[in-house]
Order: sequence, then structure tokens, then C-alpha cells
Amino acid sequence: MIHVELIQKTPIEPSLWSSWHELAGGIPMRQPEWLLSWWDCYQPNDSELYLLTARDENRLLGLMPFYRLKSQRQLRLLGDGDVCTDYNGLMCAPDHDQTMIVEALSTWLIANCNDSEVGWESIYMEGIPDSDTTTRSLCNLIAQRGGQTLERNQMNTWCLDVTDGWDGYLARSSKDTRKRLRRRFESLAEVQIHQVQSKADWERYFPILIDLHQKRRNSLGEPGCFADARFQSFLELASLRLLPLGQLQAFYLEKDGMPIAADIGFRSRTHWYCYQGGIEPSAIELEPGKMANVWMIHQTQPQGLRAIDFLRGDEPYKKQLKANPQGMSDLWVASPGWKGLSKKWLWQSQTLLTNLARDVYQSIPLAK
Repeated sequence: MIHVELIQKTPIEPSLWSSWHELAGGIPMRQPEWLLSWWDCYQPNDSELYLLTARDENRLLGLMPFYRLKSQRQLRLLGDGDVCTDYNGLMCAPDHDQTMIVEALSTWLIANCNDSEVGWESIYMEGIPDSDTTTRSLCNLIAQRGGQTLERNQMNTWCLDVTDGWDGYLARSSKDTRKRLRRRFESLAEVQIHQVQSKADWERYFPILIDLHQKRRNSLGEPGCFADARFQSFLELASLRLLPLGQLQAFYLEKDGMPIAADIGFRSRTHWYCYQGGIEPSAIELEPGKMANVWMIHQTQPQGLRAIDFLRGDEPYKKQLKANPQGMSDLWVASPGWKGLSKKWLWQSQTLLTNLARDVYQSIPLAK
């Protein structure tokens, strides 16, 4: 028997925190260190925590890390919005029948969708990978029982296979590319590389990351993530929780005493997840971002890593590095009944109008 329980209170009990950590499979953005840091810093007004758990008598088997927008009666995944949490979704114990877990959770959700206290009319989940069969199965089961589903905003994450290390990566590259990569690697001898391995390192590093990120984004006419104080608080809290676990991958490059590039990422047992970076605009001719990427690729084998994941976004450099695209999209689910049908119609209409407005705007000729 699988028992479904809804948890809405914080702080989270240590036993649940530990079990949740195990279900996450070492993927930092699925772990409580990341998702509860988001909740601590970003909790929306009129919202409540909505952790849906599936257990047998002895242990946690499944967890759906939702929060609930009470006035909208909508469930969403922790970590959504501007933070761009990738690979979030339904977590299941790998050694248990996942079909049973999905069945139990979908049955509970449908049975309680009209409840006055914990009910829901829609579920919105950002960035669900095509390969996430458990989360998609949950949506499909709700649809089979009268719910409505939609999928939109197709995008990619980009993952570079470096199982064969730096030498293997070079061997897979064209002759001209190998020459460029070797030149960039040789140029690393001209810079100092500072890695974050302690809290003292972090205190020196974090202001540098903020400064370089903001300089670069501002130079492109963008406000930059750190213009939102919540983001700075969140990233620092999550990073300091992941640092003692050995999962923080942060460093910066310095040339002649001036920081020229900074990067922050996180690691699982096999993957380096590159989350955010910044470069010094006045040093753009040195290609500091490309230097940082070369150093990361070179470091994967010594660190026992098999892949670098550049996360969502189709920036050209990811394809140039020979990373492989992996599809993902946003999923929307409405509860069974006429309310779900009306919400699906409304959502489709809003999407249609948004796309129409974009197409009209793009068709307007620029003034000469």
C-alpha cells in the first residue's frame, strides 16, 4: 500500500529533508537545498507550500515539490520563474514500481481537486524534459480521468558528453577546432584560476560574480539577474547549503589582478551543471568566456565527471561546443469538469493572442 500525504508546514523535518535528498538522485536543482532556498526567498504572496509525498510503511517513495497559489487554485513547481530551475518534477525511488507511485499521486490529486482547503483547478510546470516519463505520466493519468492538458514553450537544455576527457574531446573535434581549443587552453597559463572550496573563498568570489554578471548584462541593455535582491539572496543561500556537500562548482579567472570571467554551477555524481556566469566587457578581446569553458572541459575527468550540462537556452556557443540538445517544455493540466474545460479554452486563447501580437509586431517594418 502507498499512502499519500500532503505537507504544508515548515521547517521541514530532518527525516523528510534526508529522504527528499535521496530521491533527488544527486541532481542539485531537485534537492531541498535548492528548492527550499527558493521558497525561503521567493514565496509568492497568497501561496502555501504543497509537498505531495507518497510513502509505504517504511520510507518515502515519491515526492512532488509543489506550492499552491491559493486565490488562483493553481499548483506550481518550487523554483519556477526567473530562477529557471531545470530538471524539477516528480521524484520517485528508482528501486520501486514507479507506475504505482504515479497512480497513487494522480488518484489523490483528482480526489481532492474540489476540496475547499487544498483543492486545485490547474497545474503549471515549467521546463519538463521530454525524457521525464514520471512527470508526464502523472499528467497523462489526470487527462485520462477527465482532466485537460496542454504543452507549450518548447526549448532545449544542452549537454556535452565528456566521458573520454579533454583528449577525447579534442579527438572528436575538427582540425581547425582542435587548434583553437589548444590555443585557448595554452592561454590559461596567463591567468589565475580561483576555485571556491570554502566559505571564505565564497565571500571573496560572490561579489566578483555579481559585478561581472551585471556588467555584461548591462552592456547588452539588460538589467541582469542581480537587479532583483531576491535572486541574490536565493543564490547565496542555495550555494552555501550545497558547498559543504561538495556540490558547488564556482570559480573565476583573473588576469593581471583583474577578474575577467566568473562562473557558478553545481554538480551531481556525474554532471557539471553550468548555471550562470559573467565576463568583464573591457576584456572581451581575450574571450574570457571561452577560456572558462575550455578550463571546465579540461577539469571534468580529474573530477570524475562525465558530462557538462549548460541547462536551458539555445545560445550559439552551446552548439559550437558540440553539446547535444535535449527537448523540454512547459506542461499545463486542468482538473476534470467544466472548470477545467473553461480554463483550457482561456489558456489557449491567451496563447493564441500572445502569438498573434508577436507576429504582428515582427511584421512591422523598421523606420529608416
